[in-house]
Amino acid sequence: MGEALDCLFGPDAASHLRENLISSLETNSLAKGHSFRGVGTLQGSWRVPNSPDNVDFSAGGTYNYNADRTHRASTSKNGSDANPQDEVRFTDRTARNYTFFASATYNFQWNFGDRMSFLVRPTYRYNHDYQSARNPYYMLEGTAFDSWSLDQLASNRSTLQDHINAQNSYYSTQRGQTHSGSLLLRIRKTINNHRMWQVEVTPAVKSINERLNYERDRIDTLIRRRKTYFEPSVSLYFLPYNNSQLYLDYQYTRQAPELLSLLDYEDTSVPLIRRLGNPGLRDTRTHTTSFRYHVLEDKSYKYTVDIDMRHRIWLDAVAQGMTYDTHTGVRTYRPENVNGNWELTSSIYMMHKFGRVQKLQYWLNADLRTNVNYRNNVDLISLDGMSSSVRSSVRTLAWTERAGLWGSYNNWGYGIYGKVTLNHSTGNYIDRTDVYDYSYGGHLNAPLPWKFYLSTTVDVYSRRGYTDSRFNTDDVIWSASLSRYILKGTLNFRLEAFDILGQISRTAYTINAQMQTETWRNVLGRYVMLHITYRLNFKPWTRTKR
Repeated sequence: MGEALDCLFGPDAASHLRENLISSLETNSLAKGHSFRGVGTLQGSWRVPNSPDNVDFSAGGTYNYNADRTHRASTSKNGSDANPQDEVRFTDRTARNYTFFASATYNFQWNFGDRMSFLVRPTYRYNHDYQSARNPYYMLEGTAFDSWSLDQLASNRSTLQDHINAQNSYYSTQRGQTHSGSLLLRIRKTINNHRMWQVEVTPAVKSINERLNYERDRIDTLIRRRKTYFEPSVSLYFLPYNNSQLYLDYQYTRQAPELLSLLDYEDTSVPLIRRLGNPGLRDTRTHTTSFRYHVLEDKSYKYTVDIDMRHRIWLDAVAQGMTYDTHTGVRTYRPENVNGNWELTSSIYMMHKFGRVQKLQYWLNADLRTNVNYRNNVDLISLDGMSSSVRSSVRTLAWTERAGLWGSYNNWGYGIYGKVTLNHSTGNYIDRTDVYDYSYGGHLNAPLPWKFYLSTTVDVYSRRGYTDSRFNTDDVIWSASLSRYILKGTLNFRLEAFDILGQISRTAYTINAQMQTETWRNVLGRYVMLHITYRLNFKPWTRTKR
């Protein structure tokens, strides 16, 4: 991976490149920090005496505290300026947030004979959110503090006050209260022991009250926002015949943009990157429609069929627009609303049981899974030769087929599978792309002499169709483990070996919805690990009457 970079930026081969560089940046940084998180929940239910009604309630909350400080020294150079610019920056950020909620639901149910019922379920939920952040930003280049260590700077904050950079320092406190109320209305009609239908309508109202105190450079403001949303949902449920289920659902949701993104601020804390707010952002609305059909054949459930489809539309989704200054190399990001995002997903799962023999403890199952996803993704991207973002629409079809066979015989376990995925993409600014991945393998679990147990898996992962031949790979991953129980099964020793052949790739290559590649990352290679597990069993103590 590094050979291309060595060739490109080598001192002998890159003289013309260096002359035409718009900008360059070198950064060294050191950071230290700590965090704390706490979570708690409580749930309960109370049955109303002499009534089928009941009350369900829940409450809980989270608390987070983060503190980190960073010392960063950077050198940037404009291609047309021979004098580099040095910067030494120090940040000392603390952030705290907590949230708590409480909700209650009352279930009223009326039965009209043995075959019809009516349910009314009012629900109320209260959420309280609090966030505070303190982020002083110091510019220390050319001062007596630019050579201080990170710990020295952190211990002498008061002496650094004259070097605060107002544009990138901010102090904020945000509070939010949300009241949510819904009223579920359900009517159920039973036709016979195997057929029934059910209709649910849930009108829901959400009221949001938010307040943001924000200080940054010329901005010292208090923003209040009150909004009320109507978010209805409808659900239809049928039992057409024995052991089959049919669902139809629709849901509408609405999401307001973050208050901070609505401020007209400018952030240049990262060299060569400028971030702006957008007071004109609109709410994002989402329409979701889903269909599901599920079949379990006869009482022994010899086969299962599950069909699931979902369609989703996003209106005024938020994308990060970007403009590029060809003279300085600075990128400016600003959130914008875009339309045209939608997706259609579907899956079909089929499983068949061939039989079971109790005396030999034998069983064998086979399954087939099909997943199809089609998405039209709209975003704002930057292209070569253009200084501002353009609207990009990419249509992607992902088709996956997976078949498997697995079973057991006298404590022996086995299984094989095969899987292939095809990705087809087209767009107004990209060439047609067809890539496919496939994998296959199996596993075996076998008892050995002296009460040892062996478990091993072999998987082959292959990729084809990528423009760069380095990504058209075949990797064989073989792993195994050997285990043994002692002390009547309470103590277990297991020796595990992962990637015995050492073929797992240490880099990952992915394509996002806009067909842009990201990212190189390190992964854990092969290893050997010993597991020791001890199981404690306690029987409950009970008092018996004499």
